[in-house]
Amino acid sequence: MKLISNIISWINEKKNNKENIDGSNWNKWWMPVVGFFALVWFVIRVIPKPSRYRYPCQRMAVPIAMGFLAWLSTTIGLSISIKSIINFVKKSRYWAAALVIIITLIGVGFYIDINGNNPVTARQDGPIGEAKGINPGRVVWNYNSEATSWDGKSNYWWDDNNIDQKIVKKMWESSLKKLTDKENTEEAWRSLFNHFNQKRGKNNISYQEDESIAIKLNLNTHKSYNDQDNEVDLSPQMVYVLVDSLIQDGKVPGENIYLYDASRPLANKIYDKIYNEYPEINFIDNNGGNGRKKVKMDKSSPVYYMGIDRKQPDYLPKCVVESEYLINLASLKKHSLAGMTVTAKNHFGSIYNEQYGRWTPSHLHSGINGRSREMGSPNPLVSLMGHKDLGGKTLLYIVDGLYGGMNQQSVSPHRWSMEPFNGDWSSSIFISQDPVAIDSVAFDFLRSETDLLNYTENYLHEAAIPGGSSEKIYDPEKDGIYLKSLGVHEHWNNSQEKLYSGNTDSAKNGIELIKIK
Repeated sequence: MKLISNIISWINEKKNNKENIDGSNWNKWWMPVVGFFALVWFVIRVIPKPSRYRYPCQRMAVPIAMGFLAWLSTTIGLSISIKSIINFVKKSRYWAAALVIIITLIGVGFYIDINGNNPVTARQDGPIGEAKGINPGRVVWNYNSEATSWDGKSNYWWDDNNIDQKIVKKMWESSLKKLTDKENTEEAWRSLFNHFNQKRGKNNISYQEDESIAIKLNLNTHKSYNDQDNEVDLSPQMVYVLVDSLIQDGKVPGENIYLYDASRPLANKIYDKIYNEYPEINFIDNNGGNGRKKVKMDKSSPVYYMGIDRKQPDYLPKCVVESEYLINLASLKKHSLAGMTVTAKNHFGSIYNEQYGRWTPSHLHSGINGRSREMGSPNPLVSLMGHKDLGGKTLLYIVDGLYGGMNQQSVSPHRWSMEPFNGDWSSSIFISQDPVAIDSVAFDFLRSETDLLNYTENYLHEAAIPGGSSEKIYDPEKDGIYLKSLGVHEHWNNSQEKLYSGNTDSAKNGIELIKIK
């Protein structure tokens, strides 16, 4: 505070000597004062961690701070001259002299850096990262208000009376065809397998009949097999439609499909619907029994993280490690700690902590905190998204938004006020081959409907350019192979049009949101 007092008194001295300014002319000085504090804010935040100068708040502060430096060098030219420094020293104002030198050096250095050759970073004004998929960056959003009919009070939202499974099936099929630009769902599945295998260096081959597929279900609100409540969760109808499509159109034998959540029981509301039609399906959960198999841990595939103070790895389910493919089936939910829970956080139900001796993600909570983990912080979600046996095996990402919610648990479905929902249920399905793009779209929907935690999208920036903001290296297998871009991130133009750069300019390598309504 003494430093600031010295500066202000010196400014007042110059005003009195040169212009005989009285208090009524303070309006001439408020901008320099604001500029000074912008510069102080910039220096305090950026000196300890230079990558922070790319943050949106710092990019707003920079022009104001630079304006202050320009004013300081012209209006009060004495402040950057040798004479000024000498005068300060003679008057024993050593801090003021040092400040003048530091301000000048920092201003020149950061002006050159900011206006020079910057690396591609997590900006808000365009796409970052590398779009993925047959149609890179494409996310298909299918909305049909007739799919849902719950009155909000009686029975359960997930009951067959409140979700029209035939409409959900039509939504799914049209989404899959639009994602791949194919005429029918059989061709769509074939193109997905072909593209995925070609990307993995297995040539242009489709699904082989002896290959297994694990489907990660988000069962965070399942508490028992007879779980019956109205908490937001996966809809049984969406799970059934996916499994049915894989078997009938994808030509995947039911015995090669593994429905799992390692940390929760798989409740009857989903189990019965699938088992009654396809009893050969493998049901893997935390309990085991009543037709389910208890999840087994596989130590051959450890997971190492950035963003938490932990050296020990976590481990994955055996059914995941041994599968050739994975499908990520998530729910559309806000989250009280991470900000939101969609496809990336779905894998919190895939990890075994040996220290605790159980399937739990509790040790990762500090690393995903959307309140305190600022933009540019390393995030353990990126390690899960990029791990060779999780994101590396994922054929398709799906977000079930038939009944979206405003918390991860303990809440009923939310009636959405934004367009086109207008007070009704979200009644939507989202699918993509790009994990960053689909979660980015979910972020925009949730952010437009409600307030999210300040740093919710940090993991999306980190995943789009791993280490680009945090300056950390992600190597989830500790094999010396560092993660590259996992997908593309950007924001839509507004909540009415919902347009991304991929919708307006295909050369921008951004998100392309295809709307089916």
